[in-house]
Formats: sequence, structure tokens, C-alpha cells
Amino acid sequence: MKKRLDNYNISITLTDEVLDFLIEKGYNQNFGARPLRRAIENYLEDPLSEEILQGRFEGKKHVKARVHEGKLVFDEVVESPAPALANADSSL
Repeated sequence: MKKRLDNYNISITLTDEVLDFLIEKGYNQNFGARPLRRAIENYLEDPLSEEILQGRFEGKKHVKARVHEGKLVFDEVVESPAPALANADSSL
């Protein structure tokens, strides 16, 4: 995901609340964490892609994801962002 966002010159920060939300949505007792990839696509990548395609972040450099009313929302960040997903695997 990071590489695809780089094509639009956009970076993203995910709060701990967002990470917990994705873990909750992506965990299944029978399948463990395997559904996590699908949860990331459905709750993070797809909605963010829609907003990018609609031009919401045109000319913006950084977006912050947060949980609001049971879904992820994306805010434009004006100030310099903290490193996004500093400990994350670059394969996302």
C-alpha cells in the first residue's frame, strides 16, 4: 500500500486505534489472522482509494487514518507527519 501511495506523493499514518480496529475486524477464531489482509483491503485500502480517485487529497502530502463511528476516516494533515508505520513491514 505504501508503494502505491508513493505514486500519488501521499504518506499515511495509522493510529493505534486504527491498528486495533483492523486487528479486531481481521481476526477470526477459526482462521486466526489470515482474514487480516481482507480486512485491510475492505476497511483501509478500498475507502482510501475511493477518496484519492475522487480527488479529495489532490496536492496533499500526508493523510491520517482514524476510527469514527465504526469505520475508518481519513484526515488531511498539514504539519510534517511523524514517520508512518515506523515498525511496519513494507509489504503492505
